[in-house]
Amino acid sequence: MNGIAEFYLAGGALMFFTLAVGLVGLGIIIERAWRYWGDYSMDTKAFMKKVRALLVEDRVEDAIRLCSNQKKGLVPAVVKAAVERYGCDESLVKQNVEAVYLTLTPRITVRLPYLGLIANAAVLMGLVGTVWGMISMFKGLGNVDAATKQTVMASGISHALHNTFQGLFIAVLCMMANSYLAAKAAVLVEEIDHASSEALDWVTLKSFGKLHESK
Repeated sequence: MNGIAEFYLAGGALMFFTLAVGLVGLGIIIERAWRYWGDYSMDTKAFMKKVRALLVEDRVEDAIRLCSNQKKGLVPAVVKAAVERYGCDESLVKQNVEAVYLTLTPRITVRLPYLGLIANAAVLMGLVGTVWGMISMFKGLGNVDAATKQTVMASGISHALHNTFQGLFIAVLCMMANSYLAAKAAVLVEEIDHASSEALDWVTLKSFGKLHESK
């Protein structure tokens, strides 16, 4: 703990402002990861297989109940939107699915774009701290004798580099996390797209009595 305290004291007050920005980014990363691999994670293939089997057996109410009872994942909501409109005109089924889809997809990407903003802000704040450290160093050199100039320079350069290091570290962390989370978000959106298309097809085929057990 003493080492961390010394690190921030050596960098000056701007270190704490940059740290606050970094903690906001870390909070977003943790929250998104929790959602993606926790609340939104599910075995989509197994779930869709169960729904199809229930529709084939004319157990529409059980299929709706299965969707309602699924606590994790976003796919059940869009599938339910299609199944609960069974017997309606295809355009009405599609309209209901699209409405739910447009409600679900923003949940996946919410707050994710802020990571790029935080990465840029961290770099700039680190740069401000670096420049401030250099200004303080040169200002201090004019007020000391030759014997202590080396100490003043070392302190000023240390101040500058501490800010540079922290700004770059936070920026790299946020950029890497943003890329990784964005890839996972794309997978989740693709799952919803595929599930909504399948559910719409199944309900339409069921209406014409052409939905059969898959082989």
